[in-house]
Amino acid sequence: MFKRSPANKQLDMFDSPLIIEGLPSRASNIYHDDNHWHNQFRKLVVYQISEDIFAPIYCQDNGCPNYPIRILVGMMILKEGAGISDEMLFENCQFNLLYRSALGLLHASDSIPAQSTYYKFRQQVKEYNEKSESDLFEDVFTQITSSHIEILGIKSDTIRMDSKLLNSNIKWLSRYSLIHETLSLFLTKGCNNFNFSDDLKPHISDVVSTDGDKVVYRNSTDSIKQKIVDLGILISNILNEYTGPANSYYDNLLRLFKEQFFKDDQGVTTPIKGEDLSAKNMQTPFDTDCDYRNKAGDKCKGYSANLTEVVGDNGLPNIITSIQVEKVSHSDTAHFKGSIERTQEVLGYNVINIHADGAYNSEENQEYCAENNQHLYLHAIQGKEGRFRFSLEAQVLKVFDNKHQRYVDYTKYKGKDELDRYKIYLEEGKFRYFKLTEVEKSLLRQRIKETPIEKLQIRNNVEASIFQLGFHCNGKNTVYRGLIKHQMWAVARSLWVNFVRIVKYYSELNISMVINMLKCKLCDLFIAKMTLLESVIVTKIQILFCRLKSPKIRIIL
Repeated sequence: MFKRSPANKQLDMFDSPLIIEGLPSRASNIYHDDNHWHNQFRKLVVYQISEDIFAPIYCQDNGCPNYPIRILVGMMILKEGAGISDEMLFENCQFNLLYRSALGLLHASDSIPAQSTYYKFRQQVKEYNEKSESDLFEDVFTQITSSHIEILGIKSDTIRMDSKLLNSNIKWLSRYSLIHETLSLFLTKGCNNFNFSDDLKPHISDVVSTDGDKVVYRNSTDSIKQKIVDLGILISNILNEYTGPANSYYDNLLRLFKEQFFKDDQGVTTPIKGEDLSAKNMQTPFDTDCDYRNKAGDKCKGYSANLTEVVGDNGLPNIITSIQVEKVSHSDTAHFKGSIERTQEVLGYNVINIHADGAYNSEENQEYCAENNQHLYLHAIQGKEGRFRFSLEAQVLKVFDNKHQRYVDYTKYKGKDELDRYKIYLEEGKFRYFKLTEVEKSLLRQRIKETPIEKLQIRNNVEASIFQLGFHCNGKNTVYRGLIKHQMWAVARSLWVNFVRIVKYYSELNISMVINMLKCKLCDLFIAKMTLLESVIVTKIQILFCRLKSPKIRIIL
């Protein structure tokens, strides 16, 4: 059954805890410096990991991890922190003394895990997360970050959030290439040499022997449209004939057919029009989790990471308290409530001030903040300011026409849905109608304009955390595929960012203490010197005064 690994390894008579004998004194001092990053990482991250979180992935009867879980998780965090490959990670863990110390491998005989152990652990976590609603790495993040919050003594009630688009590690495929590649993968890896009819075999051979991108390159637009129709008919016939076992390749092909083609009652297969395709359709057979999104011209096939951090007060560091990764079609407004609740779980108390940009604004989120007595500070809201500006003056709604620079009259009435509506009177008997939501949006825009600039600037600094989150990405391109792998990457990267900030805070705190101590010493030395100088001067004055009083001096004068 599952057993925790011991925090400290017991030495045998042939082992030695010192693996740096013979190194120069400067290197030895760095290795033994408690404030150096490797010693801090071991204490603040590796030793803080609760291995009980991962107990569910092991068999309760006879299964147990064959290597300490805290070291496996620590290796994953180090990998994302340094932005290195798996090969470089294992090489550093084998030969780099600082990496070994950071993981707690302090003895000469301590071995690193086999690569198969490392990859099997990642696969077990992935499979468990797919089957259950629990995210084990998110639980680790909550547990470690909560301990950091307690150690630092953070009591701030202000948080801020922002999001980042992440492109999956895939090739962007055209519609034809997507259909071609999905079908080709099924025919080569998923059908288990199934014996299709002689009528289909020539068409199957053509698909398997050609590359989808080359077909697109060599044919005109009209020709490609016809080839999409032909592929749809071929897939329909293949799905009708195939009676072998289902697998992921078959599931992908079936999903693609339902998303890309329409089959009428007569059995005629036609492609769905391009404008009717959903952004949630499969974008590639190599990563079936990712979606498509066009955010203000920024196109992405992948995922959206939402980051929330607590604003450190009294000089304390800003700590990331929640990191969520969802499919890129997941809107920012949908992240809002979950991010706040996860942050409050980490902090252990409720937050009051929330800073975000206009992408998080929605009627539901505004109501959520009102119900929980929270203040939502928006940097801006989406859309341009309209012709009419609504404002409240002495609890009376006023409507200002920006075009003619004057106030206009209006009447309030109930619509067919029993909701408030406003009828604005324009020139020459014309009218404009507004819903209550449009009025509230205009009032919100006015409140943002009236918010002090120092309040609005609080949100801006979260962009530094977003930058650090994707520091090792190529723009917004990651090296992973799949939702769960992106979530594991984001958690590891966020834990590293928090760790660096904590180490930097303690380093600056120690430097500040040393500077203050030196100032005090210098001040004491200066006072001592001034006291000595003062006593010397007073003594000389007293001697001079006594001489002036002596009879000999009077005779001379």
